[in-house]
Parts: sequence; C-alpha cells; structure tokens
Amino acid sequence: MLLIQGCASFQPTDLHYDSVKTEGMPFAVEYGVYTPPGWTKEESLPMILFLHGGGDSHVSFEEHGGNDYFDEQITAGNMPRVILVSPNGRFGLWENWANGRRLYRDWIQQQILPEVIEQFNVKQCPDHCHLMGISMGGFGVMRFAYFANDQFSSVSAISGPIVGKEDGSTPKSPIWIRMFLRMERIFGDKDGDRYARENPYNAWLNDPNLADMRLQLVWGDNDSKGVKRSNRAFHEFLKRNNRPHDAYEYVGNHKWVSWKPTFNRVVNFLVDAKS
Repeated sequence: MLLIQGCASFQPTDLHYDSVKTEGMPFAVEYGVYTPPGWTKEESLPMILFLHGGGDSHVSFEEHGGNDYFDEQITAGNMPRVILVSPNGRFGLWENWANGRRLYRDWIQQQILPEVIEQFNVKQCPDHCHLMGISMGGFGVMRFAYFANDQFSSVSAISGPIVGKEDGSTPKSPIWIRMFLRMERIFGDKDGDRYARENPYNAWLNDPNLADMRLQLVWGDNDSKGVKRSNRAFHEFLKRNNRPHDAYEYVGNHKWVSWKPTFNRVVNFLVDAKS
C-alpha cells in the first residue's frame, strides 16, 4: 500500500514542500512545487517537471534563486506562467534501478505527478506537461522523454551529458557517475538490443514515440568537457539528419550561476503557443 503524507499541507503560496513514502523506495522522498505570483487553484497552468543535478535536491531550485528568477520574469511578462515540480532524486540518475532498490521514474510518474496535477489544477498532459533538467537532470529528462513519452510534449536538457554514440554503441559513462555509483546495479547488463534502442542517437531519430516530442539542447561554452563535446556532436548529428530541435550554447560554465539565465529561453521553448 502506498502512504501519501501531508497532502493537506499545500497552500496557495509560491513554494510548497511535501514527502511521499512508497514501496518503490526504502525511504520517504521529498518534492517541491513552485507556483507563480498570484496563483490560485482556479487558475489552470502548464506544468514543468524539473530534475536537479547530482549533489542537489528538491530545494536547490529555491536555494539558487530559481523561484525569484521565475517570479521576476513572469511578472515582467517575459516568461509564461507555469507550475514547476522539483522532486528529490538524490544521486540516483532518475532511473528505475535494475536491482529494484530505487524506482525513481515510477515514484514520479505514478505518485507525484498525478497528485500535483490534481491538487494544482494542471492543464491536460501531455500537451501541457514538459521536462526540464540540469546536469544529471539533463541526462534524466532525456531518459524520461524516452520512457514516458505519453506524458510530456517537450524536453529541455541543460548541461546534460549525451550518453550515446552515432554508431549505436554505448560509451563509457561520465567519470562523475562512475566515481560514485556502481553502474550495473542501476542499468544492469549493458549487452543486447535494449541499450541500442535507448541510445539517444537511435531513439531521437528512429523511435516513432519520440517523433512529435519537441527537443532542446542547452550547454555552455565553458561547460565540462564531456558535456560540451557530447552536446555539440549530438546537435550536429540531428542537424545532418533533419531532426528538428533547438540548440543553444550559452556563455558560461557548469554551475547554477550560468544555468539560471537560460531558464527564460528554456521555459519559452517548452511552453509553446498551445500551452
């Protein structure tokens, strides 16, 4: 049985925090919800699922001033009004682990999003539901787009490593992943056709379920070497194969101080006219 705790604690303020205990996790997992200035439950808005980077948590969006940036841009009329959901992914790569010990995608898809959609009067998914992630979360939203393409209409990966190769093989995981995690317990055996299908070079070109998914790639000119190299290569591959997408190389590095100014462009891309 699933135990949802504290649902009545939500009030119409700018930031809301709660936690959920589920059989899919060995611990209660936290999440936050941002609502724009003046929001009430009578207002139905698009929703962005925001996946944080490694070492961050569900409160990092607030800690780094993401909520203040959204408030300023929305109030100035530079950005559409949205609801943003920020779960705590710890250092789990936003995956359903192969060993069954952590089911991050299931927790978010089956528990958090339905709860938020109902409580916060979110517009209908998938048309009005979007994916946005930074660093590890950039990797995560690309995977969410693959596995949950019926729930979202657009995805923006900010400084996310593109883990794949044009020849269909799976390269070594980034060193920051290998240093902290035993990859086999998360992804299992990497042999076989499954990983070729999940390779982004194959998925974003050949998977019919992703044909209508709008894709944005964002990275910095002084980003970490692997992130910059893999995004540039993937962008060029998509261009050569006429796969529509938005690509933006910002001036900056692999830190919040550089990511936050990109949020205006990202949110405006995600939430298009039909939202």
